[in-house]
Amino acid sequence: MKNEKPKRKRIINPASQPIQDPEAYIQNSCSDNAKHIKTFSEHIETEFWIDKHYSDRQLFGDENGKRDGIELEYIENLIAKSFKHLVYYALKHKRFIFVNYPPKAIVPVRIVLKEEFAKQEILNVVAEYHFVELNKYEVTIRTAMRKENFIASDGQFTVLLNDDESVLQLTQGKTANEIDRY
Repeated sequence: MKNEKPKRKRIINPASQPIQDPEAYIQNSCSDNAKHIKTFSEHIETEFWIDKHYSDRQLFGDENGKRDGIELEYIENLIAKSFKHLVYYALKHKRFIFVNYPPKAIVPVRIVLKEEFAKQEILNVVAEYHFVELNKYEVTIRTAMRKENFIASDGQFTVLLNDDESVLQLTQGKTANEIDRY
């Protein structure tokens, strides 16, 4: 066999692509016959807070000693990554509520956010989300720990993140039951 040169990449001429008629009625998620009018985006601001309990645990430890792996950089990253997943689950599942609204509840809704790391360690973060304004929310970290067998409270939801995927779980008794995946 002769030494064949690899084929060069073909450059696609944009002029050869079919032109999309902006006035055309095409298929979308709802209809086979719909016309796109406009795309808009809403900005949502989330204020990030930490509770003194978390701060003390992170700085000084507890009866089991100083807690490694619960530094703010890990927590902040988990909070940022999880927000879209929380909104997705809240819009899809009527029972899943993660935001507290005024007036202040005696027992606020708390969500457990989990992230699995390479060493099979799991970062567990207990967070409270509160409505401030239509496009502004507060999230406060109540506590955090790296613990493999952390059990959420009965009736509490957990979102386990692994890269860009997540699992929504509901704790019933001492068992975490899977509700959904994204």
